[in-house]
Amino acid sequence: MVLADYKPIYATDQGMPYRRAFPEARASWVPAADERRLAAYKLLAAYDSNQAAELAEVIDGPEARERREYGDPSMFIDTVVAHVLGREQSIAVPGADTDDGTRDAAAVMAERVQSLLRDWAEDEQFAMRVQQTERKAVGLGDGVYRLAWHPGKMRPTVRAVDPGFYFPVIGEDDDGGEYPTRVHFAWELAEGKRRGLKRRLRRVTYELAPIGPATAAGVNEDGHAVCAPVTTEDPKTGEFLPTLGRGDVYNPATGLITRLSPWNSEPTHPTCYQPSRLGRLPSHAGALTSRWWDGSASGTRLRRGPPPSG
Repeated sequence: MVLADYKPIYATDQGMPYRRAFPEARASWVPAADERRLAAYKLLAAYDSNQAAELAEVIDGPEARERREYGDPSMFIDTVVAHVLGREQSIAVPGADTDDGTRDAAAVMAERVQSLLRDWAEDEQFAMRVQQTERKAVGLGDGVYRLAWHPGKMRPTVRAVDPGFYFPVIGEDDDGGEYPTRVHFAWELAEGKRRGLKRRLRRVTYELAPIGPATAAGVNEDGHAVCAPVTTEDPKTGEFLPTLGRGDVYNPATGLITRLSPWNSEPTHPTCYQPSRLGRLPSHAGALTSRWWDGSASGTRLRRGPPPSG
């Protein structure tokens, strides 16, 4: 196993990743706070796939490509993942498996919930998703699950997402231990010369925000697609009032709109908004996590749905 000094490859004298070695991490749209993280992912993935010498060439010259790599980092990662996951994984609900002969109502309910969860895990190929994410977590230090409700399947779906596509928005005063209220999944789309397409950026955002009035697709003065509030005229006063969504209740005392979701026991006022963007590459730094890019071009789709978990 070749233990090369990765620090000169990883950072310049200013502490930033080399642009030649990590051009993706130094893209204009990548937030400055995430550059070193993305560069670290690429460096660790290079060791995992026996490509570390390709990056070492940036500092040590062409002769660095002659270094032999025997796959030891990959074997080490696979061994750690195997020990972390064990021989098999199963979902267990406390109280479901009772061997003392007692079968009260709580035990019956626990067994029913356990059976439903195991059926869901089989339908979603959860064991495979766990292996995919745990290998990312061991090899790169981070793993991301995307758990969201699928209206067509009528169940939550779980996906393993490469952490290089994950960009949480964490403010200076936010608690780093809490789940962020705004998360981006973003990646570049390659240039399509045959179709005349330039390089583009795809961004999917999940944001927890207060429930607003019902909206409908519309067009603003510049001809860009927007979501405009739907209003109705009050027959008594003639005022235009916002229309509430199905099942929403307005509380005059708090000024909030609440909704009772099937997975909650009490009404809640936040919901998950999911704007999806496909547009040109932003030219200024920090555009990914700024509000400027939210409405700078057409193609924005905004829909409400259940909050994701990660």
